[in-house]
Amino acid sequence: MNQKLSEQILASVLDWDTQEIAENIRSLEDFAELKYDQYQQYQVGSRFMENLTLWLYQFETVEERRQAFNFVKDQIVFISQGELYHLINSILPDVMRPLFKRSVQEISGRNDIKDIGIKKELLKVIRRQSLILGLSDGARLDVFRRGARVINNEQVLISYEIKEERMKSIISKMKKDTACFYEKYRLEGMCPDNILNVFLMDDFSGSGISYLRQEEDEDKNRIWDGKIVKVIQQLEKQMKNINDITIHVILYLATQKARKHIEEYVERFYKDRKIRIKVHILQDIHEIVPAPHLEQLMIKYYDDGIEDSHYRKGKHDKPFLGFDECSLPVVIYHNTPNNSFPIIWGMKKSLFPRITRHKDVS
Repeated sequence: MNQKLSEQILASVLDWDTQEIAENIRSLEDFAELKYDQYQQYQVGSRFMENLTLWLYQFETVEERRQAFNFVKDQIVFISQGELYHLINSILPDVMRPLFKRSVQEISGRNDIKDIGIKKELLKVIRRQSLILGLSDGARLDVFRRGARVINNEQVLISYEIKEERMKSIISKMKKDTACFYEKYRLEGMCPDNILNVFLMDDFSGSGISYLRQEEDEDKNRIWDGKIVKVIQQLEKQMKNINDITIHVILYLATQKARKHIEEYVERFYKDRKIRIKVHILQDIHEIVPAPHLEQLMIKYYDDGIEDSHYRKGKHDKPFLGFDECSLPVVIYHNTPNNSFPIIWGMKKSLFPRITRHKDVS
């Protein structure tokens, strides 16, 4: 749709006068150019202004359209590609390197090492004996790998599902790269055959449920499930002693709800399995409480067709607030989380169409 025509239709849909057009169109154009047009789930050639117009047109009255528009203008949080990449590039200096240095201090103290040269060698070995796994394609480990050049490509895997042969190759190359150090030194707390740190990386969590939870099996027994559990199950098959490994979950964006859930279940899991898991969140995302008129709009235009068995794993007394009622106004440049308000992604003509990763078989 022609940009000028789109603006004219938008003004008509919202029944703007000349002053309102002047106040809003320019800022919309700036936001669209700066962020919204880069949304990757738009069809080829489609832009934000066009999608905004088509989305607003679904609301029955001008008042409803204005309420919906004000929600978008005032409360949508759009995470651009540049902002997400900035977070990814901060992981090595702000999260990993301090962890590696603390490990050097701990091992040096335990082995009475004072020589700076040995400590520098030890730092390189600890870094090399780490494994970085992506928990989804949103982790964008290609970006991490290009920015963290001191990390060996063999240490970075875009998927957390590792075949046995692949793991053997990873361990073999790791031992080869650290052989000189272990030929010179035998240190308490260090072993050439084992991974020391496993970093599990993902872009976003709204509820934390998909990472670690407890469910009932067919026999009504409580079992552990989630992405973290799947990783641990693989490591148990392929590592000598998984209890010597520290697992670090790094989330680029997460809500306080997700942080609380994961940390609570990590504590329970440690009591049950004695496996060390630490959670690192780079940027907190905050929920909002929709105003009464906006909540009524969300209820009126909620489409329960978005609900399936995956959606119902979270709390859903108020499903119009998003998965697990997270009540988020968040859009990420490559996709919209299902924790965000369905009014922006779940209508027939969505403002920010969403790709669903997990679907029921129909």
